[in-house]
Amino acid sequence: MTRIIAISYTALLVLIGILSLSGFGPKVPSHQMALSHVAAKTQTRLLVPAYFDPESHSQAWSDLIEAAHSVPIIAIVNPCDGPGTSVNKAYQDEIDRARKAGVTVVGYVLTGGGSGPIDYVKTDISRWRDFYPNINGIFFDEQSDSNDNDKISFYKEIFAYARGKIDHALVIGNPGTTFPERYFSEANADIECIFESGKGFDTFSMPAWTGKYGPERFAVLPLNVPQNRLLSYLDRAVNLRVGNVYVTDDQLDNPWDRLPGYWKQEVDRVKALNK
Repeated sequence: MTRIIAISYTALLVLIGILSLSGFGPKVPSHQMALSHVAAKTQTRLLVPAYFDPESHSQAWSDLIEAAHSVPIIAIVNPCDGPGTSVNKAYQDEIDRARKAGVTVVGYVLTGGGSGPIDYVKTDISRWRDFYPNINGIFFDEQSDSNDNDKISFYKEIFAYARGKIDHALVIGNPGTTFPERYFSEANADIECIFESGKGFDTFSMPAWTGKYGPERFAVLPLNVPQNRLLSYLDRAVNLRVGNVYVTDDQLDNPWDRLPGYWKQEVDRVKALNK
């Protein structure tokens, strides 16, 4: 019964969004449209920090794009700790190719915990839209996990700015740890990454308030995970009610500079979970 209600609610969001775009029915905020588009596909998605250069890692990009025929994928693109200062043709080509394959592509923006000049963040958002018009949204890294009013206001402003620049932008925040509910209720993130670490996922638990939101609103990024724990970590993410996950055997300093050695097994497991 619960499953039927959940599916019906998602379908209703999509239907209302279509009517809204057609000029009929109630107007739906653009961030809800973006989220319903992602959530409508299936429950578990791979949120891949694809921080590898398309020219030197063309096979990794091909493997990622090929996997999109089996599972829903959100790919985070990061040419230069953000969009850089000019168009990178290799990235532009891969973004276009990924979009055609059904990958949701979001651009990386560094926020420095909400302490840096907000204009720098806005400049990066604008560059993403200008350099790579096929981008679907923004991944805001180093998001604050503070309950401070100024921090909440900072992220509310840049999240809104992204939606003003990119149609139906998918807005993802990454504090990498537990955070106050206000980043949803006030700052209006679509997805928040609640775990990013090479240790502790076995005992990690979700805050009680997260039960008010659907699994599609949360993401986890366990890293430095050996192959013999891959399947249990993917299953644990589902049991925690987390709808966006990516597990890798890569390690610090940059755990996102390649696909994991067990990429195919990870894709196959998510495909099975979604059945």
